[in-house]
Amino acid sequence: MNPHKQKIFCIGSSKTGTSSTGAALKDLGLNHLGGSWTTANQLMPMILSGDLDPLFSILDKHDSYDDVPFSHGSLYKTLYKRYPKAKFILTIRESNLWYESMIKQLNRYNARWNLSYNASLYQKCMSNNWSGLYEHLRLMYGEDAFMNNKNEMIAIFEKRNDDIRNFFEDKPDHLLELNIRRENNIKNGRMLAKFIGSNINITFPHKNHSKLWK
Repeated sequence: MNPHKQKIFCIGSSKTGTSSTGAALKDLGLNHLGGSWTTANQLMPMILSGDLDPLFSILDKHDSYDDVPFSHGSLYKTLYKRYPKAKFILTIRESNLWYESMIKQLNRYNARWNLSYNASLYQKCMSNNWSGLYEHLRLMYGEDAFMNNKNEMIAIFEKRNDDIRNFFEDKPDHLLELNIRRENNIKNGRMLAKFIGSNINITFPHKNHSKLWK
């Protein structure tokens, strides 16, 4: 294990362009571990236990990461301490569109299982075997707030973004903020390549897009 090897963590909240960022990091040649539901199911219990050695043994095998569980809470502080040369990407999105996209994702997937719109967060996640995502959402936003309180969820979302900015305020070389909008694809590709020290030219991919990406 070499804790001084540069790692790249995309720590923006889900539905802010994390999958696009992960795809871009792959295009830049990095050995990438994305935050799929299988990854979240495997790693969230390690994070919640507080015994992080098993987590670090997995992270040591990759160069870059995105989404849950790597975007869980203030885990970025622990990751920065572990990997002092790591760089972090904060993907951002207009708050109302972010909220709409979060709710739409759960309702879209759970329509397959004939769950009602009013099914609980637990029911909606577990119907898709998303135990890791459930624990993340429950701890980040609260089960009741997630389904019923848009303003509270947005406040938590925005505060976390500000907390990240504040944490890296005196470490500006370690944080890149990206707004993953389609019109920014060329600019974002250049910014990301420069940020990680790559000479590869890419156009930023745009994954999982919908009409909510404006």
